[in-house]
Amino acid sequence: MMKLSSPFLQLLTGLILLMGLSKPDPDPLQDYCIADTKFPSCFINGAPCINPNLASSSHFTTSVLGRPGNTKAYPLGFNATLTNTVNFPGINTLGLAMARIDIEPDGLVPPHTHPRTGLRNDRLPRGEHG
Repeated sequence: MMKLSSPFLQLLTGLILLMGLSKPDPDPLQDYCIADTKFPSCFINGAPCINPNLASSSHFTTSVLGRPGNTKAYPLGFNATLTNTVNFPGINTLGLAMARIDIEPDGLVPPHTHPRTGLRNDRLPRGEHG
């Protein structure tokens, strides 16, 4: 039978303690909380919610990402158009963000990080946006 040694117990204790540090985000307070854009102040877990009986499909769509951004406004030749609860109320409290990045030929996007996020990029050639 194997004798439990002090280094083994230390390693086991260390691993158990590390497991406690890798927890997922807590569950949201509600499944869907469509933002009430009339009150842009922060409330509970985002913006205040509208009455669920008033929800419609328009709360889960946005046209903001369909319009090209002005890449000439920045010296690096790119523009980032972001969504928020004002122009996309259905994403309130979901921990979701969407953006449209327009880049000029030979444009640059500065190095940056997105901690604790997943990232998906779709590239559409010039003129093929919709």
